[in-house]
Amino acid sequence: MRRVGSVVGDEARGYHAENSTAWGLNLWAPVVNLLRDPRWGRNEEGYSEDPYLTGVISTAYGQGMEGDNPTYLKTAPTLKHFLAYNNEVDRGTSSSVVRPRVLHEYDEQAFEPALRAGAATGVMSSYNLVNGRPNTVTPLLNAIRAWSRRPLFNVSDAGAPSNLTDTQAYFTTPAQAYAAAIKAGMDSFTQDNTDPTAMVDAVTAALQQGLLTEKDVDTAVGHALSIRFRLGEFDPDGGPSAKITPAVINDPAHRKLARQTADQAAVLLKNSARTLPLNAATTKKVAVVGPLADTVYTDWYSGSLPYQVTPLEGIRNRVASGTTVTSSDGLDRIALRDVSTGKYLAGGAAAGGAVIAENAGPANSTAQFDVSDWGQGIVALRSVANGKYIGFHAGQETGNAIADVLFGDYNPSGRLTQTWYRSTSDLPDILDYDIIKDDRTYQYFTGTPLYPMGYGLSYTNFRFGNLRLSSARIDSHGSVKVSVDVTNTGSRSGAEIVQLYTHEQKSRVKQPIKQLKAFQRVELAAGQRKAVQLTLKGSDLAFWDVTRNKSVVESGSYDLMAGASSSDIRATGMLRVSGEVIPARDLTRSTRAENFDDYQGTTLVDESKSVGTSIAATAAGNWAEYADADLRTRATTFSARVADPGTATSVEIRLDSAHGTLLGTARIPATADQYTYTDVSAALKPVSGRHDVYLVFNGPARMSTFSVR
Repeated sequence: MRRVGSVVGDEARGYHAENSTAWGLNLWAPVVNLLRDPRWGRNEEGYSEDPYLTGVISTAYGQGMEGDNPTYLKTAPTLKHFLAYNNEVDRGTSSSVVRPRVLHEYDEQAFEPALRAGAATGVMSSYNLVNGRPNTVTPLLNAIRAWSRRPLFNVSDAGAPSNLTDTQAYFTTPAQAYAAAIKAGMDSFTQDNTDPTAMVDAVTAALQQGLLTEKDVDTAVGHALSIRFRLGEFDPDGGPSAKITPAVINDPAHRKLARQTADQAAVLLKNSARTLPLNAATTKKVAVVGPLADTVYTDWYSGSLPYQVTPLEGIRNRVASGTTVTSSDGLDRIALRDVSTGKYLAGGAAAGGAVIAENAGPANSTAQFDVSDWGQGIVALRSVANGKYIGFHAGQETGNAIADVLFGDYNPSGRLTQTWYRSTSDLPDILDYDIIKDDRTYQYFTGTPLYPMGYGLSYTNFRFGNLRLSSARIDSHGSVKVSVDVTNTGSRSGAEIVQLYTHEQKSRVKQPIKQLKAFQRVELAAGQRKAVQLTLKGSDLAFWDVTRNKSVVESGSYDLMAGASSSDIRATGMLRVSGEVIPARDLTRSTRAENFDDYQGTTLVDESKSVGTSIAATAAGNWAEYADADLRTRATTFSARVADPGTATSVEIRLDSAHGTLLGTARIPATADQYTYTDVSAALKPVSGRHDVYLVFNGPARMSTFSVR
């Protein structure tokens, strides 16, 4: 991936040298949005449902695009789309509800690694809202600057600034909207194509109205200039990368890398009765059908390929002389079902294959869409009885790569980077972002997937030996070497991807069933054995403690699991970790209401238009739980900061369940609007000991903080 990123950077420089007006050097890639839902119509843009794997891949890709010079950038990669963005339907008005654990353990972790490694120069904000606030004005844009040693240059998505006053109606005037975005950490606006007039007018008005200061504008301009200096734009010679010319575009070495990358991306899903690989010398009839049989499928960002090899062309180029290769144009799904028999096509072809789209179906005007089911592609793939292969978007060398795998010139070694569920019934609503509560992704899913995260077959077999640890115990600042022997027990060379997963045996909170923590590709000749060594740090086991608003590593026992996929564990061990014991909650201090342990019906909303998150009840009976609170001080008073733009209501304080002992009820008066907060309190029946505290609302209301004293 780093080599691919380097080629992307070189060719971007080549195009820039050809036409610097049309081709810029601020590259809006990579996409690091997590693939938590397979129905998102843009999954092929991202890397994985796993934040660790996404971080490893995006860091390598970004480092390649930036180049190796410690001072200058070859190109400036921008991570997108920030943050919690996985749907296209109503993407500009829907709000992703992301509780603190999901935010810090999952969604942020897709972005943090590349920024900490200096492998990206900023982020692009996404269209959606998070917890009721548009991402174009999220204060997280400034907060993430702490992850980077260098200034970041943050940009908006196309047209997003105008959404603030139009579809989102979050602000009344453009001056208010642009001022809020700049203060939040937005440095550049993608709006009105190349005409900056409206943006300049809005920022000027914001300055005149006192919504912005010149220092605010200077800060944003400074971030832009910092990237331009690093790109060499102000050097007399244009910097080190200015010597790259258009001659680099479609270089033979780049074509070779495209072939290698497409080969390694191939995942073999099924190979009953050893159907694959095909023997090119003895296969005399081949049928290649489906809507993409003679097409290299690209998405809406691919541009024009310098050349392309379609699946039909790749297979025709590979088969032996005299072999008949038959194709068909536009056969529908019903016809594709007959591919599995090999008898329907080409008068009884010896081999048949369907070439189909990942997300075949209608798109909206931006060609970005969500799919309500697995799409035509999965219907056809499920019907294939024996060999099943998927290559995703494999670029200009697609056809050659397909032929490489089908005819055994390349032994497939790709692995699925997301769970393939059996049915949409295994999934909650696509707008539900709480992977912890609703058991989403391989980390929490308790069902049996069609194909698990990390799955992929080879034309050979591998055996794992016992798992060995360099130490049986570490602390949260230490590390351990995890070793396992892997043997190729088959008759041909191949590559296994050794995957290391962990699980905390006992925790204060609900923990993932498995979490990927390390992996390594190992190439083995037939009969060869190698010791694979993976490093696990104590800090890799951290999670977000909502009781104290920080990342922690708990003391305890952790299962270590090495295997060929998340569901194919071959070797196990146990590690003791000396970390922290999370104390009981101290509710005598002001507690952010968003830091609950569990909830029912309540949601998360913006406390104000600039900062803060509150919980919001939408109906009577909604509740939030704050587990293991220390009430040994004989608490007698409940206090909270609340807002209620509707009818006056109340909140009950109960013990140990939503229907448990009622300690007291606080009245919540109507306020001017949802951003006008007032303080309320209620006397409580004296109580002591450690209890789970439940706040049960009797109607719609918002709460930002509370305490029990």
